[in-house]
Amino acid sequence: VYGIEPEVLEKNAKILVINSEVKTININNCDVQALGSHSYCNFRTAKVIINFRNQHGVFESLDDLLKIRTIDKEWLDKISPYLNY
Repeated sequence: VYGIEPEVLEKNAKILVINSEVKTININNCDVQALGSHSYCNFRTAKVIINFRNQHGVFESLDDLLKIRTIDKEWLDKISPYLNY
């Protein structure tokens, strides 16, 4: 889980089951519904991203997403492990 301190995991290791498999979303093929249903992305942001992609072409890196004025680096750092290109 994003943001959990290692100490918390160590303290609760006997009762936690950790699945390191992360389900990713292909930012160049997804639709508004798929992106907007992610817990870190609301539907308004998903719509802006998809519209930008439709107007400017596919995203090749995280830096391409930063070209969208409403996207900030903090949010992008949080969602980036869940995106692929």
